[in-house]
Amino acid sequence: MPLAYAPDALRYDSDSDTFGLRPDFDPRHHCLDIEGGGMLGHSAGDAAGWGDPFDPDIAQIRSLDGTPLHAGHALVTRRMMLAGPDGECILLDLLEIDHRPVCSLPSERLTPGIRYRVRDDALHGDGPPGLAGFGPGTPIATADGDIPVECLAPGDQIMTRGHGLQPLRWIGRTRLDQRLLSMRPDLKPVTLTPDRAPRASAPSVLVAPATRVLLAGAAVSLHFGFDAALARAGDLAGPGSMAATPSGLTYFTLLFDSHVILRAGDVWCDSLCLDSGTAARLSRMDAPPPQGIRHARSAAPCLADWETGLLRNLRDRAGAQPRRTAA
Repeated sequence: MPLAYAPDALRYDSDSDTFGLRPDFDPRHHCLDIEGGGMLGHSAGDAAGWGDPFDPDIAQIRSLDGTPLHAGHALVTRRMMLAGPDGECILLDLLEIDHRPVCSLPSERLTPGIRYRVRDDALHGDGPPGLAGFGPGTPIATADGDIPVECLAPGDQIMTRGHGLQPLRWIGRTRLDQRLLSMRPDLKPVTLTPDRAPRASAPSVLVAPATRVLLAGAAVSLHFGFDAALARAGDLAGPGSMAATPSGLTYFTLLFDSHVILRAGDVWCDSLCLDSGTAARLSRMDAPPPQGIRHARSAAPCLADWETGLLRNLRDRAGAQPRRTAA
């Protein structure tokens, strides 16, 4: 049975916009068990939808010693995302039975004494701050050869397209667990292969769907007038073609003094483009980017989603694709 917290187990601080377990938290008194209701197999975005019963079965809420507390159709009346101390994302469902709050159901245990920042923006719009990034194991070209992205550190010299070696200024880490990825499949990673459209089955570079890939070729030049342009990996992959992530993953976001194009494996991808809006979102992270870095322009023209969709449709019809620039 999943672990849940009693309604009075969590404390919200409006000044810091954070949740945390109460100072005198005792799992014997503030933790509950849930059984039935079908809630274990559901996540937000399923057909049930918010505010609907998980299924016709009755949910049973009990104390840890087995004492029955509540029974009825469990409804999720609010669904939040919290940011953990290491950048991990934790979902928190607030459940009601018969219009009474009965418990909070987290995607993983909360740690006493830790404050968790609210990240509701991940459930709507573009997802968690800094979502453009690379999956673990992605090789990044540096002055010392290819290095897995998770092993990089600020100050490392990274190979860029057209600007030589540039020092890495910041690395953002966003942890997404399987429950969130089930709720938001559009946040699942895309697998990139050199000189091909992204294919989820190819054993190559994993990137976040908001990461942009440099495209070149006749189709890009003919339809948009650019020698090369950046396109979101998620737009290139199209619906239903994201990679499987059985246990969740961490995205690593790379920031430089200017927006650059770097080599990940054999594919050219962009770094984080930090405008004022993105900087404001990232400022809520536990380890935000350094002050003073803003990017007024992109390293290359950026295609809109419909423009990338046009290229994808042309590729699917003709069996060809816009060429990626050679690494």
